[in-house]
Amino acid sequence: MTASLAGDPTSRLQAPECLTPAQAREWVAIVDSLPASYFRPSDVPMLTAFCAAAAIHRECTEIVEREGVILDGEKGYRFPNPAVAMMSQQASTMSQLAMKLRLCPSARIAKGEKAPKGVAGARPWSGDKVA
Repeated sequence: MTASLAGDPTSRLQAPECLTPAQAREWVAIVDSLPASYFRPSDVPMLTAFCAAAAIHRECTEIVEREGVILDGEKGYRFPNPAVAMMSQQASTMSQLAMKLRLCPSARIAKGEKAPKGVAGARPWSGDKVA
């Protein structure tokens, strides 16, 4: 596993060798979308898990698009595509890990903090309506 050097703000975490190509693409997309100093070596396990969940979610989505939500059994009965349940499980995992890794906007903006330039509207926790 390769990680950025401590104290080097220009070094980005590199994808661990254990990731599949699809998971590594997720890793690169996330790591490259944020400042080089955003992630620390201690984030590697959670980011690895997020990338694995994202890749599985994407694969399940492709399966459902190809096969459909409901499948036909050999004896004529119909049943839900198991990939739908897996998609839901992975989406839940991704949501939890995104909050822990501060990947989603609501996790990056602290309560009472001003929105970054170009971001308008009420905070989800404020109860204010956007005009």
